[in-house]
Formats: sequence, structure tokens, C-alpha cells
Amino acid sequence: WVVVVVIVVWCVYDFTMHAPKRGSASVASCVVWCVLLGTTPLHCASTAVFAPSSSTATVLTPPLCATEPFEPLVCSTDLSSPSSQETRQTTVEMADQQQSSAEAAVEVAATASAEETRAATMEAIEAQARSVRAERRASTVQLRTGKVSCFTVTDGRGRTVPVWYYLPDEFDPDECVSEGDLDDETDDEAEEAAEFAEEAGVDDDGDVTGKDEEPVDDAELDSLTEFMFPNMDVLFVLHGVLRNAEQYCRAWARHAKAFNFLLVCPEFSNKDFPGEKNYNFGAVRRKYNQWTFQTIERIFKTLNRSGISRSGYHLYGHSAGAQFVHRFVTFMPRNCHLVSAVAANAGWYTLPLLQAKHPWPYSLQDAPVELTDEQIENVLGRSLTILLGQEDLGHKFLRQTPAAQDQGPNRFERGLNYFLRAKAEAKRRRVPFRWLLKTVPMTGHVNRLMAVAACKELFAQHPDKQPNN
Repeated sequence: WVVVVVIVVWCVYDFTMHAPKRGSASVASCVVWCVLLGTTPLHCASTAVFAPSSSTATVLTPPLCATEPFEPLVCSTDLSSPSSQETRQTTVEMADQQQSSAEAAVEVAATASAEETRAATMEAIEAQARSVRAERRASTVQLRTGKVSCFTVTDGRGRTVPVWYYLPDEFDPDECVSEGDLDDETDDEAEEAAEFAEEAGVDDDGDVTGKDEEPVDDAELDSLTEFMFPNMDVLFVLHGVLRNAEQYCRAWARHAKAFNFLLVCPEFSNKDFPGEKNYNFGAVRRKYNQWTFQTIERIFKTLNRSGISRSGYHLYGHSAGAQFVHRFVTFMPRNCHLVSAVAANAGWYTLPLLQAKHPWPYSLQDAPVELTDEQIENVLGRSLTILLGQEDLGHKFLRQTPAAQDQGPNRFERGLNYFLRAKAEAKRRRVPFRWLLKTVPMTGHVNRLMAVAACKELFAQHPDKQPNN
């Protein structure tokens, strides 16, 4: 309308000023301009007046400072028409369907995940069960009665340890060597010489890889689970420096028959357990589960799984075996299955003292395993018998270091000194002292005669000994 007013004013002015000169032409031009120029505002006005109010639309334009490409967003503002309500209802239904589909997908995924987890758990349980069965087969043996036999166990470092044993049934003289075959003076002297040579040399503490143990088949395992042996005692006999466990087992078989105990003789070979560090000292410098002492516990657990129902075992060692035994008593913890021990004619000892003139291995001062006062008191309260031959006075093959000589000039004196020093320590600490000192008259460094005295000490006088708890 502003444009129309401006044109009308201009036409009146033009007609008034120029009409006398141009005449009818001026009037015609004014009319044409009014028609042509008036069409646009009239059309816009009519559009604004007669257009439906419900079909308006708003176009959003970007701000002048926008720097990214902008696509116009057309937003419908008509929500009152039936078609819009139907569209809205359809959209809501589609959204609900999409949400339901998403929830269903999540539920399916969760179910699948739960099934996979359950399957993985069942597979792990089955694998563990197979492992337990395999371990049980590998750690179970079929014990034979009335015959010297052998099985093997694997120690904490994977080495195979042969275990000779004799389970009494009916005495068979052919299965036993004569008393002189192992224990005559020649064999004893040879063992002393070998022990002296080993102590004088340099120990090799290198790693040795053992062989895997062959497991018992399922038929044998099934037959073992239904049978338990009588509740007989178990005695471990530790060989000397010659490492001849089979000979020890055959020589001791008659004693096992006479006193009715299971005889067990593990063999710690020079190849797999070189030097005194790995045998006499029990390899205590290594991790606890790799100690040679721990092999005794492994063997006993294997016997328990194989039908031996005793809750504990006894130890006996002669010469180098006695060094193994008395250090076993010293270092093995209170909860091991040891009932009692006999150390016969050891060449020298590790005194149960935390402060002494001579440090490790002659005492516990600076030992590779630090023992507490409570552990020392436990050692003094264990059932240990020091068995000495009254005629074991030789020193031909005896260790002659200054520290060893301070313990005495011969095995008898050194064993007596070991017992008396331990007794004095128990008195100083005011704790119970359960050690015993036994001597065998007219006996030197002879395992045969010491064995008889040890059996009487272990089984004739104390038949009802129980593990130290």
C-alpha cells in the first residue's frame, strides 16, 4: 500500500505539471503505471488476506556468524489436524517398536553372554576335574605286599625320585640280603670314604631336569580306592652317602616284617641331587617347595592316597642319612607329618642355636632359613633320638674342619655334644625337651647293628606315638 500511495502521488504530480504539454499521452502513461505497479502489492495483500492460517511454515536460517554448512530445518507447527495426529501416533508406535526391539536385542545378547559364561565355567570345572584325576593317577601307586618294590614320585623341581619300599605280608628270605651284604666293615668303610670325599669337595648346586612320572592306569586306580591297608607304622630310612637306597631297603625288610611297619627308602641320586647341599642339607637355600626335605612329605601323601591310613611317619638315617634327618627335624615346620626321628652316627651336626661360635652350617646363625625363637622351641620339643655306637671312635674319614673339631674328635663325642648343647638351650629357654640319647654297646659305624636298636626304640617301646601337633 505504501507503493500504491507513492505511485498515485507521483501520477498526480506528473499529470499536473506535464499534462498541458503531453496531453492524453501523460494520462495514459499514468494509468498504465498504476495498473502494472499496483499488481504486486495487491497480489501480496490478497495472499496475506485469503491464505489459510493453518498452513503456515517457518524457515530457520543460520546466524550470520555460522562457519559450517547449514541446511535449513523445516519444522511443522500444525499439530491439530487429524493427519498430523495420525503421523504422531505412528511415530510413537514406531519408537515403541524400536525400543522393544532394542530391549529384545539386549536381552538376547545378555542370554547369549550368560550361556557363554556358563559354558566357559563348566569347561573350566571339567578341566579342573580332569587335572585332579590326572594328578591323583600320577600320585597314586599300587602297593605290593611281601616283596621289595619301587615306584617314583616327582619333587618340587620336576626331578624323578625312585622310592623303594617293602610292605610286610609273608616273610620271603629271597627278597632280603643277608645282614652282612650291606653292613660289613668293607661297605661301611667305603661309605665313610665316600662321605669324606664328598665333604672335602666343592658342591654343585646346578639345576637338574627330571623325567615325568608314569601314572597308574584307571583300572589300578579303581582297585585302590576300595582297599585300605592296615593301620601300620610308616618308616622312612635315609641312605648314606653311597645313595644305595635299594640295598638299604632289602637289608631292612626283615626288620619291617618283624616289627610290622611299612619300610620306605627314597633314593636321592648323585646325578639329580649332587653334593651335600642337595642331600645332607636338604637344599634349604631354595624355595620351600623345592627342598629335598619336602620330597618326604610328597611320598607320604602318595602313600595316603594309595591306601596307607597312618596319619604320620617316622624317620631314620645313618651317617649321611643322619645328617639329613636331624636337619629335617630342625627346618621342617610344625605341621608336617613327622611323628619321631632317629639320627644314628652322624659325622657332625647343625646346633640348634641362633648365636654360636661357628655360623651355618654348624649352627643356625646366618642360616639360609631364619628360624624364630618359637620355631627353635618347637625343634627342642620334637621327638628326636640321637643314637650313637659306643665304639664309633674312628676319625679316618671324619670331617676335620676347625668348626667340626670343636664338636668333638669322633662321631660319638660329636653326637653327645650335640645332645647336651640342645638340652642346655632348652633349659635356658625354659621349654620342654623331648630329645633322647641312646647308645649301642660294642657297636661302631655299622648300620646293621644300629638298625636293630633303632627299631626297638621306635616301635617296641613307643608303639602309640602320634605326630607332633
